[in-house]
Amino acid sequence: MNGNTATTDQLAALRHSFDEAFAVPPQLREEGLEQLLLIRVAGEALALKTLHVTGLARIGRILPIPSRIPELLGITGIRGTLAPVFDLAALLGFHPGGAQPRWLALTCGETQIALAFDQIEGQIAVSRTSLYEHQASSAREHIKEVARMEHAVRPVADIPAVVEAIRRRAGLTNSNKE
Repeated sequence: MNGNTATTDQLAALRHSFDEAFAVPPQLREEGLEQLLLIRVAGEALALKTLHVTGLARIGRILPIPSRIPELLGITGIRGTLAPVFDLAALLGFHPGGAQPRWLALTCGETQIALAFDQIEGQIAVSRTSLYEHQASSAREHIKEVARMEHAVRPVADIPAVVEAIRRRAGLTNSNKE
């Protein structure tokens, strides 16, 4: 069970790191820094702003439900509540990487949504000046920024835009039709 111990240790370290980012009162946080969660989606390196994520969870049982939204994998129980689970790779327009998603990023908002992805690689703080506008293609409309790190550049998923797109497709918002 050495693999399970390593995964448990990794999860504990990531939880501690994630919680520490919120332990400092907002006025004392170092201004000019953006906390990023480094993940893999369909085998591609990606970043999420921790500001837009309320937590992480291992994927448990997902109950498939009928839906007109193909990216909806089903629903799952998280912390005593039911949450819809969506395939983040499909929502971002990534080609399936073959691996089954193993993690969920829980979103902020009145209705918690779980976004399924492949792998957690860590967390990093970058200067806001290291975030650059990305000209999104129609296939990758929810990638609006890239983060420049020491020796790499990662696309940053716009989680609020992803959630809004889900809400629009589900008919939960008023869309302007002019």
